[in-house]
Amino acid sequence: MDVKEAITQLTGLKKYCEGMAECDESGSYVFDLDVQALDMAISALSPPNEPLTIEQLREMDGEPVWCKWLLPEDRAIEQGKWFIVISGDKAGLEIKRPAEYGCHFCKIDDYGKTWLAYRRPPEGEVDT
Repeated sequence: MDVKEAITQLTGLKKYCEGMAECDESGSYVFDLDVQALDMAISALSPPNEPLTIEQLREMDGEPVWCKWLLPEDRAIEQGKWFIVISGDKAGLEIKRPAEYGCHFCKIDDYGKTWLAYRRPPEGEVDT
């Protein structure tokens, strides 16, 4: 088992404990403690979720990234969504939304100014 598989297993166990806490009044305190312990274990195993560097993005052809635009909501393509890195060069990166035909081209010079990419949604953001 690798770290990713362990996180997947712990996340499933956490969901189970959350469900048990809701339906078992007598044991809810124990299940609440289990959920807290599992949250800590998942956090400890998860890599930091800092914005990716341009170098990291260029090495991620075919991999998913969570992109967030730093523009006002009415000007942004997406406020935060999963994309697949298609290709990259000195000018920019092509990213594609899963199940869409078109690609978005993101200028490298704009990285950190108008958009950022992460390995997963930043804490507190919805995963869609």
